[in-house]
Amino acid sequence: MLRGLYIAGGGMTERSVNLEVLNNNIANIQTNSFKRDRVSYGPFKEMLIRRIQDNAQPSITGKTPLGTEIKPFTFTDYSQGPLTPSGDDRDLALEGDGFFKIMLPNGETRYTRDGHYTLLPDGTMVDRDGNFFLDDTNQKINITGKGDLMFTPDGEIFQDNASIGQIGVFEINDLSVLAKDGNIFYRLDGDPLTFEQKAQTTDVLQGYIERPNCSPIGLITEMITLLREYEANQKVVQAFDESTNDAITTLGSPLGG
Repeated sequence: MLRGLYIAGGGMTERSVNLEVLNNNIANIQTNSFKRDRVSYGPFKEMLIRRIQDNAQPSITGKTPLGTEIKPFTFTDYSQGPLTPSGDDRDLALEGDGFFKIMLPNGETRYTRDGHYTLLPDGTMVDRDGNFFLDDTNQKINITGKGDLMFTPDGEIFQDNASIGQIGVFEINDLSVLAKDGNIFYRLDGDPLTFEQKAQTTDVLQGYIERPNCSPIGLITEMITLLREYEANQKVVQAFDESTNDAITTLGSPLGG
């Protein structure tokens, strides 16, 4: 068995999947609050090497690795992105591990780190796509007054120096139950009563945006590295292919030909 061929082929597959995920990260380098994805992979289980002898039981001589195994999923890196002043009081960013909670038009809920809001004519607070921001009791936020809004670090909403509500900020105690739905929304695959709690260590920053938690230079450098590693594995596969063809040609030739 050409073990090196399988190892190199597995390396090409791993780099190919990594490049696909990396391309999506690069495509969202200007998307506020975007969290980068990564690929989960590890080594295949090692195989035992047995020596087969004439008229004897095969004897174990050692183990051999079989290269890289791609796991059946990617995972999201939820680390904090850089916080940048935007000059727009309608921008809300989060410092900490929490999420805003929104309601889609179909009634389903999602979590997001992007807090940019606008007010509909009836005062309902919505995001860029018209989804409804929810308060700390999971109700739609409705602003009835006309004054400017001020948000405190704990999410309390003030208008004309009077408290009128609180935007919902929630922390998830097990991020593995979150699944990406689009580029900046997350679906909770579990019971909110079990995994969701009101934020304890997250601050709301008004007039700020959270940039993606990956840098363009870092992503481009990573892409160059992956392309070089892919090409190196490709050359190994080509070398095995050529040596195999040479062996077949030699063995298939007449003696002395």
